[in-house]
Amino acid sequence: MDKENADNMKKSASMTLLSHSQSTSSFLNRTKSWSMYEVRGRMVAAVAIVCLILLVVYIVPSANGYSDVETVEFVARRPVRMPKQPSQDIDNKHVMGTSSEIYAVVLDAGSTGSRVHVFHFKRTNGPLKLVREVFEQVKPGLSSYADDPKKGAESIRQLLNIALAEVPSELQPRTPVSLLATAGLRLLREGVADTLLKEVRNLIKEYPFLLDEEEDVDIMEGADEGMFSWLTISFMTGDFLSGRNNVAALDLGGGSSQITFIPNQQETLDTVPKDFIKSMELFKKKLNLYTHSYLGYGLMSTRFKLLGGNKKEKQQKLQSVCLPANVESLWTFGGVPYNVSGESQSSFNSCYSVVKDFVGQKIQAVYELQKHEIYVFSYFFDAAVDSQLIDSDLGGKLVVKDFLRAAKRAFDNPSSKKPFLGLDLLYMYSLLHDGYRLRSKTKVTVIKKIEHVEVSWGLGAAFELLSDSGIIS
Repeated sequence: MDKENADNMKKSASMTLLSHSQSTSSFLNRTKSWSMYEVRGRMVAAVAIVCLILLVVYIVPSANGYSDVETVEFVARRPVRMPKQPSQDIDNKHVMGTSSEIYAVVLDAGSTGSRVHVFHFKRTNGPLKLVREVFEQVKPGLSSYADDPKKGAESIRQLLNIALAEVPSELQPRTPVSLLATAGLRLLREGVADTLLKEVRNLIKEYPFLLDEEEDVDIMEGADEGMFSWLTISFMTGDFLSGRNNVAALDLGGGSSQITFIPNQQETLDTVPKDFIKSMELFKKKLNLYTHSYLGYGLMSTRFKLLGGNKKEKQQKLQSVCLPANVESLWTFGGVPYNVSGESQSSFNSCYSVVKDFVGQKIQAVYELQKHEIYVFSYFFDAAVDSQLIDSDLGGKLVVKDFLRAAKRAFDNPSSKKPFLGLDLLYMYSLLHDGYRLRSKTKVTVIKKIEHVEVSWGLGAAFELLSDSGIIS
């Protein structure tokens, strides 16, 4: 419609210009007796009228179609990343375009598998709205390819192809992507992780997404993992936007375990190590979080240690009182296969003694924690489903002691198909009760998804990625 109006205006202007030219010619013929100065004055007036008409014809349509001009003029094919604190005179939407549709691609290189989160947001006058998430995963994890980095990078390709299919082609050059590795790569020997990440960078550069090679393909700090997980839950439950700040996030991964919440009691701030308190700013809110990542206290790392595993020694067989007696199984950890079995004196009490001692070596008590709304996820969810404590789709609410009761049942009725179940549940109970000092009757919400969004650090990382890219501020 705007184009049609513009064409009509141009035609009208041309007719007007012709009419003025004919009138001027006739006028000059009738006034040959006038002086040259008089004729020149008349001509200047006519030219002024013509210029005014042309100005209206070409400027007005541009004003009506300003957003179209802006998109062409300001959106680069490969935009330069904005600094974390953009200049006050630069409007992010002018730099990155005015599209209301925003995408972010977050790759999670975990210890047991790699995952892709493709987030689709919509820009609104209020808070950024999450429209949907596409989530897929592959196994094994990137750290399992320590001896073949190129093959490790190739394991990520199918995840990038999923993102490529999900993000509209015209938005791909301004859709930021990151790959962040967690405990699996942190635990590799020096130099190996760097080689893996280098191959991953080379792979991602084959795709049209927006990438900062140094910052966006890296090993994530454990504290960031905890903060981003907390932000995901807080945002999806509405806790963050409401300002209640009552959510606590307890993540149990394969190589590490994280705890994050906003402390409300001065006693908590006075009694914890200084590096447990971190500050973050998002959507113009500054938050001081209690957050810590316990490296080596993820579920798989804990299994390995309680089985007597030692990476410095070449072992093929592992035994523990925490596995059912007379049960043998093949278990792979860090890309290495092990034959694992129980001992003759294996029992619930023997295992609990070993687990409690392990937890007590490092886990800090957090007495304030039980006053918060506690969410537990990742392997907490998987073990609760395997022991039929919760629904596999909806999750559910439990009390801490439910993990202990389920562990007792697993030891009383051992399964060769799930030889680790009793150990896993007992460790979860001990971590919550003996470590963080939650009471046995403290309620926890066990979840995998909130509103169809995977509960992980992915969404929180996407917010920072969009902020660092200058797309949101």
